[in-house]
Amino acid sequence: MFRIGSSARSERFGGGRERPSFKDCRSGADKGGNGIAEMEREIITGKRFGEERALYSSRGIELRNCAFQGEEDGESALKESGDVVARNCFFDLRYPMWHVDGLNIADCELTVNCRAALWYDSDVRADIKGGIVSVKNPLCGSITADGIGEIILGGAKYPCNAEIGIRGMG
Repeated sequence: MFRIGSSARSERFGGGRERPSFKDCRSGADKGGNGIAEMEREIITGKRFGEERALYSSRGIELRNCAFQGEEDGESALKESGDVVARNCFFDLRYPMWHVDGLNIADCELTVNCRAALWYDSDVRADIKGGIVSVKNPLCGSITADGIGEIILGGAKYPCNAEIGIRGMG
């Protein structure tokens, strides 16, 4: 694993809203040890989502064995969502996870069609099967994959305080 970035802090972003400070993300305080706040989640199992913004702005969901794919060719499936857990899911659409606050991903696959898969996310815990085309400005948390095509950092405007790792590399 290698560490990138600097301390996350409150910043203004799209639509004039303000990002939280993420102090809990770095410390794990009140997050149940996995970075995701302890709460009761709606469990969604074995569904396919293909439409645009299928689960836009969802809160407190756990996805199990779901597929984000289809001829509808939707994008931004989980954009601006929060407290999302995804287990054994298949992502094959563009921009699936943008501006997600509280994202825990394990044993999921993101195909090359998922360009810009993880952008501006905070409190991320991601262990991806296979590779990721690009990661941009993870504000805090950790991302591990078998390969990452591009890591984009946005400097002072969107400071990164995350660990990004490629399996098998020192």
